[in-house]
Amino acid sequence: MKKKITDQHINGNGYKNISKQLNFPLTKVANMLKKLNDSRSVDHLPGCDHKRKCDPRLNKRVLMENKNPKDKEELFVQRQLSKKRTMYPL
Repeated sequence: MKKKITDQHINGNGYKNISKQLNFPLTKVANMLKKLNDSRSVDHLPGCDHKRKCDPRLNKRVLMENKNPKDKEELFVQRQLSKKRTMYPL
């Protein structure tokens, strides 16, 4: 499909003629030829997909911490209380 569109464009046909001959929407032909002119290729470029927010190692750490939420909560409360303590001089 992409090869046919690019070959037609190289032979000198316009957007409308290509879309009529190959029965493709005009916008699809236009977008494909725009990509061809920008990057000299109609293939998928690397790095164009959705990036992962968490890697597998981070997912594993999150699961390990969530197994005992009560223990973690108690430690968190103790840390917060120890931070709030102020030492008064005698």
